[in-house]
Amino acid sequence: MATSLDSSSMEDVTLCSICFEKFKSPRFLPCTHSFCHGCLSSYIVSLCKSTETRLGFNCPLCREYTPSPGAFDEPDEWAGLFPVNAMLRKIVDKSDQLLCEPCLREKEEEEASDYCFSCLEHLCKMCTKYHRKNLSSRDHKVSPLNELKSANRRSIVDISNSCATHKDEKVRLYCFDNEQPCCAMCGGMEHRKCEQFDTIENVVRVFKESGKVDSIMDDVNKCKSKLENAKNEEEKNITKIRLMK
Repeated sequence: MATSLDSSSMEDVTLCSICFEKFKSPRFLPCTHSFCHGCLSSYIVSLCKSTETRLGFNCPLCREYTPSPGAFDEPDEWAGLFPVNAMLRKIVDKSDQLLCEPCLREKEEEEASDYCFSCLEHLCKMCTKYHRKNLSSRDHKVSPLNELKSANRRSIVDISNSCATHKDEKVRLYCFDNEQPCCAMCGGMEHRKCEQFDTIENVVRVFKESGKVDSIMDDVNKCKSKLENAKNEEEKNITKIRLMK
């Protein structure tokens, strides 16, 4: 396993910045940086062995502090508790397939020029052109393949808009009856008897205009401050206990 974590030497987003090999079961941290499951686990265990007790660890890449996601005395289990980066895993699985996937479905072979992060597919120039013109896909995030190597690894994460019930469907609606977002498939099945729906875009716009976002952010910042104070106090207590031994 490579020990250097110099991000400037990393040019390919399909490579883990710890082992410098293609990602294997990539997991992402709260800072959204991703690492192989095995690499992340080895890093955490090695770090925790240097002290008797740790409340968390720093990201190997950006050094942002990450609180322990599990029991303090079981650091070997922490890596498995972080979410799998399904988007990055799919990119890695398809990194050698450079043909346009929509064209392949039509039994045609066209060289891929772009990648759609929303559809998780390679696209040729023509499909990319119409992908951006189509009303249902014009807002998709599409990047040229030659820019993927220099892409920000924090952007290769899909954490917000997949339906909890239908993983391959995007959340597009909000059900006011049940107070939950859902995909179109859920709207026609689980919520077919519900009366009040709206698109996510309209709900977000109204929510922002109401000023509730600012109020929630104030509460989040207050909670964050309390957690940081609690963390600092716990670290002081651990230091005192060590000195007493």
